[in-house]
Amino acid sequence: MPRVRPFIPSREERHDEPPCRRTQITQGNVNLKPEKANTTGIGVVYQPNWLAGFSMSVDFYRIYNKGAVASPSFAYVLAQCFAGVQVYCNQVTRLPNGNLDAIITGAANQASVKAQGVDYDLSYRTALTDWSDSLAGDLSLRLVATNVLNRLTNSGIAGPTQYLDAAGVGSSPRWGVNLNAAYSLDAFRVSWNGKYISKGRAQQTLLQCATGCQSVSGYQTVDNNQLPSYFIQNLSFNYRFHQDGSRMAEAFFNIDNLMDKDPPVAPNQVAGATYGLATNPSLYDTLGRRFRTGIRFKM
Repeated sequence: MPRVRPFIPSREERHDEPPCRRTQITQGNVNLKPEKANTTGIGVVYQPNWLAGFSMSVDFYRIYNKGAVASPSFAYVLAQCFAGVQVYCNQVTRLPNGNLDAIITGAANQASVKAQGVDYDLSYRTALTDWSDSLAGDLSLRLVATNVLNRLTNSGIAGPTQYLDAAGVGSSPRWGVNLNAAYSLDAFRVSWNGKYISKGRAQQTLLQCATGCQSVSGYQTVDNNQLPSYFIQNLSFNYRFHQDGSRMAEAFFNIDNLMDKDPPVAPNQVAGATYGLATNPSLYDTLGRRFRTGIRFKM
């Protein structure tokens, strides 16, 4: 049976037109101004006489930056011009026949940031002989914590976004805590460090919803937008085998991420991002357990 060759029209028969090309230009802004912020800070320090070696400080901060720098995307500039926003239409040029020619974008002082929180710093140092003659060596403890109360960002491109209580890329967990404990005896020193990040949302622009989801402009829905709390430990050993005035030499052995804790998955929602870490490396350890050893010199 003869084979039938399908009919495929030529380019001229299909009346195809060549694809339209648009030029996208990113340029500087001569009107760009330095970012300025109004900052308020109040703090108190407590060092009681009844507990020698103990110190505590509490600091409240509030920051407001109205002229922060932001860069709208080409698609956003075009969409806002079509919506009738003249300032963005000034960034779109056209050909004599009215077709689009180029879309221009760049940095501008159009964003604002509001942030406030409380920082805590507690430390205690003591010689163990002060507690018992049978003990030797020195003990030091320290806790440094930040409680973020608000972190509201308005890019001037989309509406205000609350980055508080999220732990994904570009966000702020409600609590971040660092714990340190060290014991030293003569030339030997061992120290332990713990880092805690409170639970939160994976992304601030995602809505957790299973059924009956409502549509919110600029937000996508997911069935799970939660990240668990995270705790990592580090351990280090140091031995000073030479000391001559200011000259010093010591050997060290460190174990980072002692329990080989995996970071939680916090996918990056940046448009166009195809590859990259599926977590927030500024908050979580991405290398796993590792060992480091060496010798330090101070000449």
